[in-house]
Amino acid sequence: VIIAFWATWCPYCKKLLPGLEELHNKYKDKGLVVIGVNIKENWQPKTYWHNHEYTFASVLAGDTIAELYGINGTPGLVFINPQGQVVKTAHFSDPKHPLLEKFAQHYLK
Repeated sequence: VIIAFWATWCPYCKKLLPGLEELHNKYKDKGLVVIGVNIKENWQPKTYWHNHEYTFASVLAGDTIAELYGINGTPGLVFINPQGQVVKTAHFSDPKHPLLEKFAQHYLK
């Protein structure tokens, strides 16, 4: 599982989310789950999500979830292994960051 914490006002999130959509489409049938969690919002995340046609799951009011994972800013990423353990947290916006592909391939079914 990759959880991506994002906001509509975050330019770095706008850069990262299309890459996560691509990763989701590439690996969803092999077991990868990508979840977007909207935090610290001041606009309409549902409208934003719909307008961009992202197909991975999203939580639209996730400030409490961010607190649980210790995420204070956007974009924040949490990588969870198949056993449910957090293996890494990160903050980056590069949609082609090698960690994304490496994580997805490591846990392929």
